[in-house]
Amino acid sequence: MKTRNKFIQWQKKQHSQREKISFLIIMAIFFIFVLPTGLFFISQRLDRILNFPMVLQPPFNLVGILLLIVGWPLALWAVWVQYKVGRGTPAPMMPTQKLVIVPPYNYCRNPMILGSGIWLLGFVILFNSLSFIFISIFLFIVILFYFKFVEEKELEARFGQEYVRYKKQVPFLIPVFKKKIDRTK
Repeated sequence: MKTRNKFIQWQKKQHSQREKISFLIIMAIFFIFVLPTGLFFISQRLDRILNFPMVLQPPFNLVGILLLIVGWPLALWAVWVQYKVGRGTPAPMMPTQKLVIVPPYNYCRNPMILGSGIWLLGFVILFNSLSFIFISIFLFIVILFYFKFVEEKELEARFGQEYVRYKKQVPFLIPVFKKKIDRTK
């Protein structure tokens, strides 16, 4: 109950456009530069220590680039929609002020995670590191569990039945391109 109240308090707190944009810039720097670079160096070090071989040959580099080109814009689109339509950010401390169910959120409930996963897979292929594969899978699973078991509870607390109806109509991660969402069910 205490956590639920914290989520509701965070939603009620008003943040300026400057605060939101500053936060989004910091987030972008972290997820686009710091995290991939850190994972790269950690995985390279682990590959040497564990004597892991390179797993992919050069033609796969094009696949990795293609995945980056698809995943990164999808994740950015999802963040932009949260900011523009939801009037918030992906951060629990600066959450959206209204439930976002327009594209890409009407295809799956977590397009930002889907885009990030595709993007991360692109890095896995480009970095050609077995330990990077294991680290990425672990991180992706942790993130999925967080979203499924923490964030969804938070969204139910903040948006109530509207989110419950949305959750019944839209898949968690794998997009379905079908009919419009019925807000009355």
